[in-house]
Amino acid sequence: MNNEYILTLPNLLDIDYMKKIGLQTITDEWLAANDSKALKIYTDFVTIDVESDEYLKSIRDKFPKLFPYIKIMKMDKGRWPAHIDTSRQCAINIPIQNCNYSKITRFGKNGKVVESLVTKFGNIEQEWHSHEYITFVEEQEMDFQFSMQVPTLINTKTPHQVINFTDTKRVILSWSYDDTFEQAKQDLLNE
Repeated sequence: MNNEYILTLPNLLDIDYMKKIGLQTITDEWLAANDSKALKIYTDFVTIDVESDEYLKSIRDKFPKLFPYIKIMKMDKGRWPAHIDTSRQCAINIPIQNCNYSKITRFGKNGKVVESLVTKFGNIEQEWHSHEYITFVEEQEMDFQFSMQVPTLINTKTPHQVINFTDTKRVILSWSYDDTFEQAKQDLLNE
């Protein structure tokens, strides 16, 4: 699938290898933390070093705009509010565990950027503030949704939200790309 929000990349990576390194990195404590805490304490600080892994380095050598590290994100049952990523324009998200049709990503158009909003993030409702990694968006028109089954380039500069309808924890790897979504698509399709 290739549109203004995503580009599926089913043959880009050895998915079994990616699952192995992702699952050996994530801990039980990480999985047990609520989503907001997991993002703040683990995702942003416990990353996979691409340069120290021969296979990952070979991928980055082909696509040097890939970041030198990969983040791990887990999600409990619930919803991550619509947001745009502040620190990156796009990323290749890689399904690792429990990525099926009960977990979806929705993309929207337009919307209003807000400093904060009262909503659920995961399963915790409170006031959430935009920060260095994400900016929250309200009143966007949902335009497209999909369930990530294969590595997928995501346009993180468009409003998007993630929903997990079940009690199984979704785990993905997220490998940021240092360019626009359109340029990343062109680079990845012309390899």
